[in-house]
Amino acid sequence: MSGFLWSGLNVLVVLALLYLFFRVIILVKQYLGTGVAVLFIFGLLLISCRPTEAPALENINLLAGAAPTMLLGNASSRYSIPLGMGGQLQLLAEYQQEQQVVRPRGLYVLVSGLLIGHTWRPLVGRVKQAGQQLHYYVVMQHSWKLLRWTIFSEAREFEGLMPIAAAS
Repeated sequence: MSGFLWSGLNVLVVLALLYLFFRVIILVKQYLGTGVAVLFIFGLLLISCRPTEAPALENINLLAGAAPTMLLGNASSRYSIPLGMGGQLQLLAEYQQEQQVVRPRGLYVLVSGLLIGHTWRPLVGRVKQAGQQLHYYVVMQHSWKLLRWTIFSEAREFEGLMPIAAAS
């Protein structure tokens, strides 16, 4: 519930700022002319469009310790975890499967959904065979943001079992 309230606060703040910017533009145009108002608009666009954080990381393999000589995975499993707020944490485990033995090769994490004011970034993860399932453990950094500025960050742990794909 707090996630929805935070997203709503972000939307309200953006709408209030847009209203204020339009009011200021009208005043600048009224007192200083159209040319200055256009320059003011371009200045605001330049300031608001610059990046405030590092570019997003590509989807990295959380099992970076896999030996480079190891064969590529011949099977994979997907699992979805609800995050609340309409978001989903998607896990993709890639592994080499021979009969009943599974050797993990990769673990990829993706967050999907409309998460206004929230960013999720994978920090660390592992996956291993647990009987006829895969045991996963993922740590994600959850950042609460207001207008792209991080207000609060926390580490969230996700742990559980996902099914192994049926051997063909």
